[in-house]
Amino acid sequence: MNLIQWMNEHPARAGAITGWYQQACGFLALLILIPVITRTLGATTAGVWFSFQTILVFLGVADFGFSQVISRQIAHLVRKNARSAFMQKTDFIDLAEGWKGVGEVHAAARTLFHRAALAVLLLLLLIHECVLPLGKLGESRSFSTTLSWYFLGGATIFSLEARPYHALLEGIGKLYASNLIAGSCQLASALASSLTALATNEIAFVALAACGLSWLQYLAYRRALRVFTKLPPSCPHSTGLIKKLWRVSASLGQVNLAALMVSSIQVPLLSKSYRSL
Repeated sequence: MNLIQWMNEHPARAGAITGWYQQACGFLALLILIPVITRTLGATTAGVWFSFQTILVFLGVADFGFSQVISRQIAHLVRKNARSAFMQKTDFIDLAEGWKGVGEVHAAARTLFHRAALAVLLLLLLIHECVLPLGKLGESRSFSTTLSWYFLGGATIFSLEARPYHALLEGIGKLYASNLIAGSCQLASALASSLTALATNEIAFVALAACGLSWLQYLAYRRALRVFTKLPPSCPHSTGLIKKLWRVSASLGQVNLAALMVSSIQVPLLSKSYRSL
């Protein structure tokens, strides 16, 4: 029995193990990247780098809960059949069972995230041109930091574009594939960015490396879609489906945004409290 066959036959165990793998990759990525960036770019430029990363985390909220809702809906359709009783008082959307319904949801998800990516692109322009110059980051502004901002923004956009594929893999029960791709690309991005920083000491090239790895992650998810699914070549969707997905996602998106805002406020508040002691 090969490894892929074992993971397909034991999806829960495979999902848990690859989940640990993803967390380990994330920890190693931070362990590698933070000291290298701080040492090679210098205190000021490293501060700009980490500030950019923090701001872009907020732009990732453009997902607004779509990924979770899409995964749930796809999981529902995969297990649904002609004899299944549709529960009227749930937030599941009643669509055709099997790959036809999954294809329709996936097509709608791609449209949603194309729009989210466009919104993020507009916010990138607005924040860089109108907001950043008003703060201390404006004092460190240069051609190199401008390139870095847009390269890192590109990485965020590629990450959003990969979300429909990530959600589909989780919805059809291939959590192990999504964890392996996410963890491996996260670690590879940290290694590529670190090696670039050591070789060039230039923030723009480091950001370009991060953007390139985000693009490769997007391609990996697209490849996984072809390997693990039986989607038809063309999957049209209705405008009504997008509206329904938006309505279901709205409450979850508000919760996610509120949680992010609370966690972001806690750090400066605690820092201020400790300084006053």
